[in-house]
Amino acid sequence: MNPIIGICPLYDDDKQSIWMLTQYQTMLEKEGACPFILPYTEDQKVLEKLLKLCDGILLTGGHDIDPALYHEDKSSKCGEINHIRDHMDLYLLKRAIELDKSVLGICRGVQLMNVYYGGTLYQDLPSEHKSNTEHHMHSPYDRAVHEVSISDKSLLETILGKDKIQVNSSTSAVQK
Repeated sequence: MNPIIGICPLYDDDKQSIWMLTQYQTMLEKEGACPFILPYTEDQKVLEKLLKLCDGILLTGGHDIDPALYHEDKSSKCGEINHIRDHMDLYLLKRAIELDKSVLGICRGVQLMNVYYGGTLYQDLPSEHKSNTEHHMHSPYDRAVHEVSISDKSLLETILGKDKIQVNSSTSAVQK
């Protein structure tokens, strides 16, 4: 049986609608999964029912995470936040971990996992962490932009058999 993967939707503030990058679905289908887009809701009863159907969750990109979730005040350089996505994604992450379901985070999803486990974030990477690495990319988004190092003897190094990989990278698409 192919695993069923619930994908957290992206949200368009201007159109007040959810949307999805088709590459997320295509990647999951290529790997033998049956993906579906979860509804945009904080209703835990709805999320709980759908989570029971899922073998895993994909936490996608999107808005900045509310700095209050990592005990900071929102700076003027922080991008747009979305409280519904924050609550929805945190609830799904918490419950997926409790139910021993797989979770994959992409961009915002990885940041949310970091916050869930007690980490903090830069609200504005260019001003808070000076670097020669370009973190704002333009389309096409499915290309490598810079290299990252993988921690020695980490699970990721064991899986990939590499200590460096090429990645794409982007700061928040919405800037104030």
